[in-house]
Amino acid sequence: MRLFLIAIVGANITSFGSAFAEPLVTASHTMPPTASGWFNAGAGIARDGGMIFDNRLAQTFTATVGGQLTDVFFIAEKLYNSYTDADLRVSITALVDGQPGTVIGNILMAVDSFPEDPFIGRPDSFNAVANFSLQDIQLDWGSEYAVVFSTDTPEANYRIYGDYFGYAAGTMMDFQNSGSFVPSSGGDLFFQVTVSSVPEPSAAILVASLILGLCLNAISRCALSKRTN
Repeated sequence: MRLFLIAIVGANITSFGSAFAEPLVTASHTMPPTASGWFNAGAGIARDGGMIFDNRLAQTFTATVGGQLTDVFFIAEKLYNSYTDADLRVSITALVDGQPGTVIGNILMAVDSFPEDPFIGRPDSFNAVANFSLQDIQLDWGSEYAVVFSTDTPEANYRIYGDYFGYAAGTMMDFQNSGSFVPSSGGDLFFQVTVSSVPEPSAAILVASLILGLCLNAISRCALSKRTN
């Protein structure tokens, strides 16, 4: 009986934690249903006319929910008739003085996971996801971050999709070779960032204590009943 009740306690504590582990959207920009226009912008190191250009794209955002970063969704493809063999790096950075700053996490996405353009249909659903769930990256509510798209080597011609219909809590920025990221003139990339929100330790301990108390009370009643009989 005691072991059975202990198992119940464990199961309830586990389910309590799992309920808070469901990914929550902390920032997102998607195409409005009535929109009729969009754009794509380039990211990656590529050669052109004997010169090498390091093109990077960034989308800044403000976290509306704090928690552990799980996924970054976006819409991307490889430029048609342009050779691409470098993997795409997706980085999460802090925002420092309006610029992508310290990298707090990054992941390489295989080149084969992206289709070639031309993109068919409206870009109103995400076709790529960078999974950060194993990196233990904490995003704080109200803090500003950036998603940065780049490659480590040539040859790469990725196209990342967005529009000019406005994301109020951030902006798209681009970078080429040196200097600073330059904000776009009103454009934003399509993206969605999710986090796994976990309960405060005090809340988890309180619930666990209540469940344990109920189980111990049941054990005491059972023992008293056996002595009475």
